[in-house]
Amino acid sequence: MSKFGRQTSKEQLLHGGKKAGFSQVKQSNNLGSSAQFTNTSKTKVFTLESGKVSATHHIISTVDIETKTRAHKLNPRNQKALCLDAVRKIIEDIRENGIDTDCVGIWSDDNTTIEVIEGSVRRWCAIETDQAYPIWVLPAGSATKRDIRRLISSAVMQKAHSFRERGRAMMQEAIELDSNAIDMKVNDLAALLDIGRETVRKLLQAYKVSEVLVEAFPDCEGIPNSFYAALSRIEKILIKHFRKPAEFVKKAQKNVSMESFASVDDRQVHLLKSMEHLEAEIKGGSGKSEWNTVEVVTFDNKDKKVRKLTNNDGRLVKFEFSRIEKDLIDEIEILIKNRYSEGA
Repeated sequence: MSKFGRQTSKEQLLHGGKKAGFSQVKQSNNLGSSAQFTNTSKTKVFTLESGKVSATHHIISTVDIETKTRAHKLNPRNQKALCLDAVRKIIEDIRENGIDTDCVGIWSDDNTTIEVIEGSVRRWCAIETDQAYPIWVLPAGSATKRDIRRLISSAVMQKAHSFRERGRAMMQEAIELDSNAIDMKVNDLAALLDIGRETVRKLLQAYKVSEVLVEAFPDCEGIPNSFYAALSRIEKILIKHFRKPAEFVKKAQKNVSMESFASVDDRQVHLLKSMEHLEAEIKGGSGKSEWNTVEVVTFDNKDKKVRKLTNNDGRLVKFEFSRIEKDLIDEIEILIKNRYSEGA
């Protein structure tokens, strides 16, 4: 049974469900002064599907973090989205006090790299602020995918996973269970993963939204979950009206002075408002006509028409014929085919 989307305390994974005497190890502010990869000789027992497993405690210096650690492939955190804006709520505390909440990882199959299960945001901050990185490391091959997902869903998280990140992880798990999951409807996915239909719907919606639209925001994995419904709606309008998301984003960003808003949260809100304003213009909601219409020929018969319609940015042109002779329509069609046929 899938545990995806549920919050499971790490203490439930510890031996006997009780805190060991060393289960809360506080690191001093001088962690960053260590210039080596250090095994502290401390251990912590986790109860995994294979039984009781001891993890060892390591303190990794800044110079070694990038080469000796990496995010685990099941870690849903979007590593490309990590930036100063994205980690703004914790980085200054880490810069001043170091990392005092241990991370969790597992040795790679070849025992050369620690794969971070929980703590990839702290990993980024440790590199950025020149701090050491404390982490509990499980032996290679000791944890199943189910074990790792339980650790990831721990309630003790520095930065909650976004709907988009959770949606990506949800689909990864679903495909592992059924190779046809990518084409499944919401109800079928909910049954496969044994989670609520509405949860699946929201996570799937966020997962499918255009990356171009999402990545326009300064903290793209930190936008409010309510944004995804709006972005999904905007994307559908862009598709319907043949608009390119990249050009739409560029115009939306140009229409709002991001520097004038002090906080990242304000910038995110105002960028969405700018997008919604452009969406309204595209739909004709601003009061402007969606199509500029010109009568190419005027007939005495009011039902007989030849009109040219051009959209607001001039990129889409349509000709409309009403009560026009069939032979003329056929002639026009032949002309177009000949004009754009191969070698023409």
